[in-house]
This record gives sequence, structure tokens and C-alpha cells, in this order.
Amino acid sequence: MADRLTQLQTCLDQLSTQMYASIRYSLLSHSSSTIPTQPPQPFQPNIQPSSVDQSNPGAFIDPEASLDANMHELSRDLILKTTQIIALISVLPGIGSSRQQQEDRLKELEEELKEVEKERQEAVKERERLVEVVENVIAGVGKRKITKGKGEDEMEVERLGDKGP
Repeated sequence: MADRLTQLQTCLDQLSTQMYASIRYSLLSHSSSTIPTQPPQPFQPNIQPSSVDQSNPGAFIDPEASLDANMHELSRDLILKTTQIIALISVLPGIGSSRQQQEDRLKELEEELKEVEKERQEAVKERERLVEVVENVIAGVGKRKITKGKGEDEMEVERLGDKGP
């Protein structure tokens, strides 16, 4: 699952795409009309009652009932996406905290990170020391031999490499 910021970015991208599609549908699907206070535009032909808008050749005019239903559905989709974005924003960390509180929290986390890093460095040094001890023990076991000395109860441990030829 993606993190909250990625989800938020995805939702914002989807919202902008939905807005663009809604505006485009609105522009291409309604019939053109004149504004009563403005004189008619000479470069626009008169609108004829047809399913094709003559001023915009790529447009298809939906019947009024269908246009209203489609616009209502597009509006509902935009509202739902906006609600989803608001929900994602409300669960972002730091919402409901002042800037100073967030900065203080960051400083606390930095100090905690420094302490944990120091402990990690100590653990690494301890591990290296223990590895060296274990390597020495393993090397020593392979190089030692036990021989019996002069007395019955004495045992002498010699290193193989310490003896001459």
C-alpha cells in the first residue's frame, strides 16, 4: 500500500483529470446560446436545431434531460473525490499541531536517532571484539596439543608453532 502522500498526490491527479473531463463535456455537450446583454458575434453562425453544434464541429449536443443527469453525475464524482482528498489530508501527521510543536517533535526525534545511532556503534564495536575473541579461540584450539609431563597429574599445553624443528 502506498504512503499517504502518494495516495494524496494520486487523488489530486485524478481530481484534476475529472475536472478537465467535466469541463470538456460541459463545453462540448451543451447548445450554444447568446448572452442577452451582448451583441451577437458575427463569426458564429446561427445555431440550428440540430444534434451537432455548428459553432463547434466536434461537439455533440445532448438532450436537456440527459445533459442534466450527466452533469449531476459528474458533479457528484467531483464531490466524492474532494471528500476523499479531505479525508486523506485529515490523517496526515502534523495536522492539528502548530508549527512550533512539529519542530519540537522533529528535534526530539533527531536526539532519539542520535542516541540509537550511538548504541548501534557500540554494538558494532562489541560484535567486532567478540568476533576477534571467537576467532582467537578457534585458532587456539586448532594449534594446541596436550602432552603428558614428568608427573602423572601434570599436563602441559604447548603451541605447535612454539617448538623448534
